[in-house]
Amino acid sequence: IVAFAAVARLETLQTVVPLLDDIVHNWPVLRTVWDGLVSSMALSLFMSFLPSCMMVIFKASFRLKSNRWSQLQLQQWYFYFLIIFVLLVPAVGSSIFYTFSRLVDRPMDIFSLLASTLPKATHFYLCYFPVQWSSQALELARYSIVIKFLALQALYGPRRAKALCEPEDQNYY
Repeated sequence: IVAFAAVARLETLQTVVPLLDDIVHNWPVLRTVWDGLVSSMALSLFMSFLPSCMMVIFKASFRLKSNRWSQLQLQQWYFYFLIIFVLLVPAVGSSIFYTFSRLVDRPMDIFSLLASTLPKATHFYLCYFPVQWSSQALELARYSIVIKFLALQALYGPRRAKALCEPEDQNYY
């Protein structure tokens, strides 16, 4: 998450792509919007592929008796992943090893640590929530199924396209 934020900043990209100098200097509002939303959008994109990757790992690593059990395992592990990497990592920032060693020595310091660092991470969360709202609205519209249907309809016809579009990605929805 810290890497997403660092790489997605317009000043960082400006060193790689010199054409962005014009945007950085002439349009500060666009720069602010970019810096605020692009790291959150990149994280959301990464998080959308994560359940499918986790499901591949589960099926390769564990012998589960049914697909429902794999869904249950996915839900449980994904929940812990979200708590740790979306909620706690931005709060502790880039000093995760120092924070971990400090918490190993004094575990009860977690509350004072979160109380001191979480308010500094609110900017990330204030940008992350609107991105999540918009992605949830897009998922409710099921635009990907419509695009898939329209593409397959041109190749196979409406009946076959409907049959091919029906099994949605069960890892994600």
